[in-house]
Formats: sequence, structure tokens, C-alpha cells
Amino acid sequence: MHSALRYLKTPWVAACALASLGTYLGLALYSKFPAQEAACASFLVAFTLFCSVSAYQLTRQSPLLMFSPMPWFLLASGVYFGFGPLIYFFGNEMAKTYCNAVWPVDLDELWSVTLLNALGVVLVFGVWLWQMREVPRGRLKPAGDDALASAVLIFYLVGLPFRLITIVSDYDLLPFTLPGFLRWFANLTSAGLVLLTAMALRKGGGWRFLWGAMLVMDVIGGVLAFSKLAILLAVIPCILGYLLYRPQRQALQWIPVFLTIAYMVSHSFVSFARQNVMDHNSILGRMELAHSFFDAEKANPLDEEDQAWWTRLNYANAQQFAMQDYENGTPGDSLMMALIAPIPRILWPDKPSIESGYEFYRRLTGRNTASFGIGFFAEAYWNGGWLAVVLCSCAIGWIFGKITLFISKEQAIGNLWVLPIALIWIRGGARVDGWIHTEIVGPGVFTLILIVLMRYWISESAGRSKKRRLQRPVRAIASSRAS
Repeated sequence: MHSALRYLKTPWVAACALASLGTYLGLALYSKFPAQEAACASFLVAFTLFCSVSAYQLTRQSPLLMFSPMPWFLLASGVYFGFGPLIYFFGNEMAKTYCNAVWPVDLDELWSVTLLNALGVVLVFGVWLWQMREVPRGRLKPAGDDALASAVLIFYLVGLPFRLITIVSDYDLLPFTLPGFLRWFANLTSAGLVLLTAMALRKGGGWRFLWGAMLVMDVIGGVLAFSKLAILLAVIPCILGYLLYRPQRQALQWIPVFLTIAYMVSHSFVSFARQNVMDHNSILGRMELAHSFFDAEKANPLDEEDQAWWTRLNYANAQQFAMQDYENGTPGDSLMMALIAPIPRILWPDKPSIESGYEFYRRLTGRNTASFGIGFFAEAYWNGGWLAVVLCSCAIGWIFGKITLFISKEQAIGNLWVLPIALIWIRGGARVDGWIHTEIVGPGVFTLILIVLMRYWISESAGRSKKRRLQRPVRAIASSRAS
């Protein structure tokens, strides 16, 4: 039996089923919900629990999997496709009105969207499990202080200039469109923050000061970008760095709690900032906005009258529109973008934008003012119906499996240079609400580039080390002959 399947024998499977049954009975008997509504809500509860507890069980069984896409994929799927649609049953009227204003969803349509997502998650997870025959156990092999410090230095020396360029580009201060691969190189600073966190915990002193400075820089960048994802991506490397050299199973259960708090705080700020950004769109203006938010006493986002934090987690309305768009004979063509996504903009200066979210938002609302995601599975259905859902889900599961095996094996031997690849796919797994060509195909191509560079770097380093070892005896013999 595959080692990754062992968790299926544990009692938590029965616990998920009991929680679903309890939800159904509570809604049907005490809240007087119609039977079909109670059944749909209980299925969503079971789906949420299945994804969340599966992610926890996998990382508890093998902490190395924390650096792979699957636990993050499961956790994000439970949040977006399980907990999010529960707003139709437990949200207030204002929140429900907002969701239906985006696109109305009835009970039958909610069932179809939920089954679509459940099928996609099961296929991705199933294909991934099928490959997990040799998942390494234990934790990352500790690296020496010199190796750790060298890796931190290299990641920041290479990544920091690209990070600064991307920040300048985000404020439209460049006369050209920034090539996408430069943004991937900017992510090397995140890998540096992972190792810097571990180094600060191990050595303390000046390393803690440097870690604080780099963390503040990343958080400020996310705050000024008015992006919840950017803020979360600033704190996730710190979590991973803590787990690298102080792996404790007890800490795993606190990670979702920590991420939830970070999401709620970042959502409250981003919602406030985006409402006032038109009058403060310069860098100084955005800094003033951030100061005014944190200087004032803001209400708890859980107390928001419109429950905007919950509506942002619900994709059922947009997904239902995508399914209906396909059934009406006007399918999307976002999967075709996968053919041109790997082509660098340097080689194709007039390369069209591959951001499909704007096209979808235009179809959904008739406006061109924002970008909208619908998730991998709804995108596949939007392009090719159920057949595309099955094929894309199996392909994603296969890619996640290969990436997991590669990352786990490299980490088990203490290869620090694999961390940028791990972070790329942590993001890819967590962005289950994104688009396949930007979250799967693009990272896949960049991963191949990094693997080639990593192999070259390792082989060159090994060659130089071997050459030095051979030269030492030769110099010693020559010295003895001279004497």
C-alpha cells in the first residue's frame, strides 16, 4: 500500500461523515431547512473538513510535504469551494444579495458547481496519491551555517534587484511591459526569507535584525500593493523557515489559525484601501492610506455588515456563469493561452496578454475594470466541458506528484537550492482559484529552467571541490620534494 494512503485508515474519515450528518440533522430538524438545502450544506461541510483534515494528516505524516503543493491545494480547495459557498446557507441577507448580484445561483446550480469542484479535487488528489510510493519521511537534512548563509546571500543578491524592478513596474513607472520570467526571479527573495528565518532562529544576534528588516520590507511591499496574497506570501516563508529547523507536529495545527488571522487582517486593510485608492494612488498616497488605517480603530472584519470577507471566498457564482457560458455555446479559450505562455516576451515583444481574468470579468459584468478568477476546474469546464475537467485534473495531479517527489528527494539530502521551486509550487497549489496557464503552465516552464540552472550549479561546485581535493595532495608532494 502507498505510504501516503495510510491516513485514510484513521478515524477522522468517520469524524467527517459524522460532522456532515450532524449538520444535516441540525438544519433539517432544528432550523427547518428543506431536505435538499440541508443535504447540500452538509455535503459542503464534509467537503471542507475532508480537504482541511487531509492537508493536516499528510503534513503530520511527513513534514517534508509542507514544502509541496498538495497540502496547500487541499487547504485552499476546502476554503474556496467548501467553506465559501456555505455563505448561501449561513450568511446574512446582505452577503447573499451581493453574491447573487454577481451572478444568481439556485440550489440545483450550487449542487452542480459543488460536484464539479469535488470531482476535480478527487481526481487531482487521487492521481497524486497514486504516485506517492516513495515519499521521504522525516525532516530536511540540516545544513551547515556556512552553506545556509551562502544560500541566503545568493538568493537575495539575485532576487532583490528583480523584486525592486517588479515594484517599479507595478506602479506603471516602466516604459515597457515587464517580462513574466523576471517576476519569477523576484521570488528568489522569498526563498531567502525562508532560510533567513531558520538562520535567525539558529544563530540569533545580527541575523534576527536582518530577518526583521527583510520581513518588514516584504510586508510593506504587500501592504502598498493592496494585495492580500502579497501580504500572505510575506509571512508564509517565515512559517516554512520555522518548520525547517524546529519541526514540531504540534505547530502544524496552528498554521491554519495563523493564516486565518493574517487573511482577516489583510482583507480588512485591502478592502479599506481599495475604496480610497483613487485619491491616493501614488506611493506616498498609499503610505498615507496605510497609516490612516492602522492609526484608526477599525472594526473587526467578522462584524462587517455585508460579510465581505466571506463573499471573497465564494466562487460558486462565477463558476456557475462559466458552466452556463459553455453550455450556451460560447466556451472560453483560456486553455489555449497555455500554448503561448512559455514564450518569453523578450522573444515576442508583441505577445498578447495571457491574463484571462479580464476577459472573463468582461463577459460576466460587461466591464473591463477588474480581473476575476474561477478556479482550475471551472476553467476546464468553461473550455471543454466534463472531458476537459477530467483531463486537466489528472494532468494537474500528475504534475503535483512529480514535483512533490522531486522536492522531497532534494530536501531529504539537504539541497537548499530547491527551495525556490518549492515556493513556486506552494503558490501554485494555494492558487486553486487562479488560471491554469498562469499557475500551472508558467511555473512548470520556470521550474525546468531552475532545475537546469541548479544541476549546472551543483555540478560546477562539485567539480571545483573535487579539483581542490586533488590539488592538495599534489601540492603537498611538491612541497616535500622541494624540501
